[in-house]
Amino acid sequence: YWRLEKQELDITYDAAKARIKELFDEAVRKRMVADVEIGSLLSGGVDSTLVTLFAQKHSPSPIKTFSVGYQGSKNELPFALEASKKIGTDHRTLDVNADLAFELEKIAAYMDEPHADTSNFPQHLISELASSKVKVALTGDGADELFMGYGWYQKHFHIPRWNIARYLKNPFSASQEAIEVFSQKERKKLLVKETESDEKEYERKLLAGISNPVDQINAFDIEIYLPGQLLSKIDRTSMMHSLEIRSPFLDTKLAEFVYSLPRKFKLSKSENKIILKDILAESFPKEFVYRRKQGFGAPIAAWLKEENMKALAERVFAENGMYEFIDKSAALVVKDSFYRTGKGAQKLWSLLSLALWFKTRTDYE
Repeated sequence: YWRLEKQELDITYDAAKARIKELFDEAVRKRMVADVEIGSLLSGGVDSTLVTLFAQKHSPSPIKTFSVGYQGSKNELPFALEASKKIGTDHRTLDVNADLAFELEKIAAYMDEPHADTSNFPQHLISELASSKVKVALTGDGADELFMGYGWYQKHFHIPRWNIARYLKNPFSASQEAIEVFSQKERKKLLVKETESDEKEYERKLLAGISNPVDQINAFDIEIYLPGQLLSKIDRTSMMHSLEIRSPFLDTKLAEFVYSLPRKFKLSKSENKIILKDILAESFPKEFVYRRKQGFGAPIAAWLKEENMKALAERVFAENGMYEFIDKSAALVVKDSFYRTGKGAQKLWSLLSLALWFKTRTDYE
């Protein structure tokens, strides 16, 4: 019934910035309407901080905000606390220290399909915390996609000029390599047989008519990565706890406007989300706004080395329904290699997530 389409806009930077603020304020205001109290998931990053800042304008009392951090690992809890104090929210934090093995099995059992996002676990925990206080929460999902906020948009710019890869690969190819867990060669080793898939055909249709490689990356992120990975994650993990999530950045009017803005308003060789950060910088110090992006991913290498996680991996890899599709010896090489060298955590995490999903389906049946 609706499709995001680019309509090139002839507009000044200042006019675009003012219009974004108007559209975003209205997007947040609409999502503050409810019969129950509304909170906000506040990571301390640009996106969630902006959502919370605008949401507080439409609330007569301090809104409840929620953050999660990782014990023994670098996290953004201090920035979330700084944002909360400046905005004036009623803030709650959670240090992740749950029984990982038990919680991972619980999440895998709830997912409708295999899903290996490393933030599934913390997203489940922060949703559990938020649902104990509110029934609806706002998030910053969609901003990175609409405003080109990922490092892979700029990866091609930073390949040295003498490197032949600069001439052999366009930015879209480079971005695909940046986000893949297993290379094509590794996938061939893992798959028991080549499977028919319409994934690449869908991708070709999506990119047809888009000539600029950076715009191709953007279309891929909005049409495939956002709904397939990110929104499915937060939808499942929040509804595990009957928490309704609302994403102001995905308001159709706002999305249509931002998608059609000149690329230079969002991305340069040295900066991304340019216009969005500029808006936040009107209310927050530059050192807060322009610090390096951390994301919500978990310290999985450290987690996988914990004894209960290692025991879980040994147990589910011993015999598993995934071996109908995945070569067992190749999967065991991935597992054993990580525990021998400490490298390849993302590969092991992905296979472990797949194995857990197969195990929960088998146990259920």
